[in-house]
Amino acid sequence: MVITIKHIADLAGTSISTVSRVISNDSRISEKTRSKVKKIIEQQGYQPNMLAKGLVSKMSYNMGLVLPNPTENMHFNSIKAVRGVLSQAQNWGYHVLILTGNSEEELIRSITAKYKGRSMDGLIILYSRDRDKVISYLKSDEIPFVLMGRSAEHSDIYTSEYDQFKVAWDATHFLIQQKHRNIAILHGPAHVLIHSDRLRGYQMALENAQIEPNSRWISLNESDTEDNIVWTWMNERERPTAIMAQDDVTAWKVIKALTRLKLRVPEDVSVLCFNHDYMGDLISSSLTAVDTDSFHNGYSAATMLLQILKGTEIEARRKILPHRIIVRKSTEIKGQVKQ
Repeated sequence: MVITIKHIADLAGTSISTVSRVISNDSRISEKTRSKVKKIIEQQGYQPNMLAKGLVSKMSYNMGLVLPNPTENMHFNSIKAVRGVLSQAQNWGYHVLILTGNSEEELIRSITAKYKGRSMDGLIILYSRDRDKVISYLKSDEIPFVLMGRSAEHSDIYTSEYDQFKVAWDATHFLIQQKHRNIAILHGPAHVLIHSDRLRGYQMALENAQIEPNSRWISLNESDTEDNIVWTWMNERERPTAIMAQDDVTAWKVIKALTRLKLRVPEDVSVLCFNHDYMGDLISSSLTAVDTDSFHNGYSAATMLLQILKGTEIEARRKILPHRIIVRKSTEIKGQVKQ
């Protein structure tokens, strides 16, 4: 027997319009009714006809997800963010279209074709960078979108993000409280706002503690350069006593490089990382990390976009997600100032 929306309504003891509103995540439906209808839909294996629904509402029930340029690295935290977007999109009966391009111009052409062809209702941008032509285009053409991250040029757009300046400030301040003064940082490319914001937070936290930032201890982390960077730092007359890494893979490579130099973590050098999405439980029991949950950010961005598409009032255009420092064995408190 083909399961229809009327069949679901009869089983739930509600009207067809109520079932339709539950499927559309209408906020006017009570949580009790919503749960009851959703349970029956799941039990019966009912699949709403999204095409027919879209013809009535003039919605495609697709959202776009813009990924970084294919020539750039797709980090594991980005994959977790994608999972967060997919999870919430599915909750609302939406599908996700992946969009990318070898250039901003190519990406804009792809977005134009999908949006103006009514193949998607809005989109999420998974990255943030300086002078992004894509954001300028989306604003000028009034295409609904949410940016996962901060925009330096556009303060009036919808964003879901972690305050990366505060993330790095808090991490640096944490190490200063542990009596470190020689703090080094391995960061990503500065044109990506996450990294430039972290650099500012790191430098300002040092200056706030009346510690002069040492430019020799600020290094761009490129592919497999950790060994050379750590070797250079540790062979200086005055060397870092703490190192902050851009993610847990980098931190793990730093620890291996220190071990090869017969330096102990944390007795000789403390190590902290900003993201710990990559290696999971492999080193999580020992590595101090700033927890910025990429899945949560993706889920939050999808929620915001869906609210925009539904016409739901949003309290603030910029949603700042909370972060926390998870203290583990790779850092320790010293009674004396480390020189």
